[in-house]
Amino acid sequence: MRIGELARATGASVRTLRYWADAGLLDAARTESGYRAFDEDTAERVAFLRQAQALGLTLAEIRGVLELRREGVRPCAHVRQRLEAHLGAVRERIEALRALEDNLAARVEWARAEPAPECNEGCVYLTEGAAPA
Repeated sequence: MRIGELARATGASVRTLRYWADAGLLDAARTESGYRAFDEDTAERVAFLRQAQALGLTLAEIRGVLELRREGVRPCAHVRQRLEAHLGAVRERIEALRALEDNLAARVEWARAEPAPECNEGCVYLTEGAAPA
C-alpha cells in the first residue's frame, strides 16, 4: 500500500509516516517510480508506535524495543523498566503541577482580595513570596 493509503487507514499524517520510515521505524520498499510501498501489516506497526508514544516512550526507546524484537529477544523486561521510569516521571510532574496549582490558587485568591495593591515594578501578584502561603 502507498503512503497515502496507509495514512487514511491509520489516521497518521503522511509527514509522520515518512518521518518514521526515514527513522527506520517502518519498513518501506520503493516502487519503480520511487513511491514508498508498505505491507498490509504496517498499520499494526503504526498503531504500536502511536500507543508507545502515547505512553511516553521516545522514538529512541521505541527503536530499542524494535531492535530487541529483531534480535529475537522478548522486550517485556526492557519495556517494563521504561514504563516504570515514565510512571515515576509522570508522578513527579503531577506533584509539581499540584504545587503550581496551589501557588496559583493562593495568588488568585489574594489578587481577588487585593484588587488594587501597590505595585512599584512589574506586578506584585507575580513577586516571589507576595502571596500568602
